[in-house]
Amino acid sequence: MANRGWNERVALTRIDNGSAVLFFEGKTRRLKVNLKRDGDATSIQLIQTSESAAKAAGLLPQRGRAKVILSNPATSDAVITIQKLTYKVAAGTTPPHGPILDLLPGKYTFTLTLPGREPRTEKILVEVNETWELRVAPEGLVSVQVY
Repeated sequence: MANRGWNERVALTRIDNGSAVLFFEGKTRRLKVNLKRDGDATSIQLIQTSESAAKAAGLLPQRGRAKVILSNPATSDAVITIQKLTYKVAAGTTPPHGPILDLLPGKYTFTLTLPGREPRTEKILVEVNETWELRVAPEGLVSVQVY
């Protein structure tokens, strides 16, 4: 990959029995490769980020933090609770107009409450220098890494 302008950040690499996370840097972008054993198969997730593009779009997290943006493209209002804090997310809310959370890296539990439905609980692991969108969907919260 070096001949294509990517340099491996070996110090950040994490490997265990069922997964590996590799990091690469280019001149203006970064690449994170997640490999995870899934039975007899391996799932692969590639995440390419550009700091300048994220900054221009307002997606860059604070130093040492992770950013989570709440959105709700559904037709009814939603309530999302995390760490005993409750956020009302109006129907039709799209990023970056929903609540924005600056969190320390770690694993968080979110509870989604929609009118007439049982609350649904989801977990997400956020790492330093990541930005995630948590989007309300009929089946629960969908997490999408956007930086």
